Amino acid sequence: MADAHTVSNFYYKIALENRNRYEEYRNRVDVVLSSDKEDWMKDMESSDYCYQSLKCAVQSIVFSAMCLEAFIYDYSKKHLGSSYTKKHIEKINIESKFIIVPRLAIGKEIDKSGQGYERLKKLISDRNKIVHFKSMSDFLTQESFLPESMENGLEAVVELMNEFELLHPDEKLYFSAIPMHAECFA
Repeated sequence: MADAHTVSNFYYKIALENRNRYEEYRNRVDVVLSSDKEDWMKDMESSDYCYQSLKCAVQSIVFSAMCLEAFIYDYSKKHLGSSYTKKHIEKINIESKFIIVPRLAIGKEIDKSGQGYERLKKLISDRNKIVHFKSMSDFLTQESFLPESMENGLEAVVELMNEFELLHPDEKLYFSAIPMHAECFA
């Protein structure tokens, strides 16, 4: 069974792969729209590619959030202990975990006014819009918030890992391994 660090890395790779697939679908839309095909055919093909791209964006957003949730939970278990984490940390919202857990573990906090924390708050808000869907008129349209949110989610992971590297310079490899692009299952 994989540890949470490996799981958070796995989730990040899924988020990144979906962003890449999103871009491939958007390129297909551009090719179709610039083709000599009849308008009805362009509409039909581009519509499907747009839909597929938005599915990729949703997956990237959700998996970016899952990556950060797995990371902070593993970090808490490593520094505060499994029992303490389960009893006192597990039910806290993720934004608070990113402030409280390092403070308890090493007496330092991430920068609450920094880009990483701001991106985390936006990521969780956007993820909640998707997971707890109520109604949004532009959810599956060109004007959707999904593409911007997808980029924000991936950046949130990288920026928060950079902040944790600053808090723990002795564990740099641990944090830089989360946003890893290469596959290795050795």
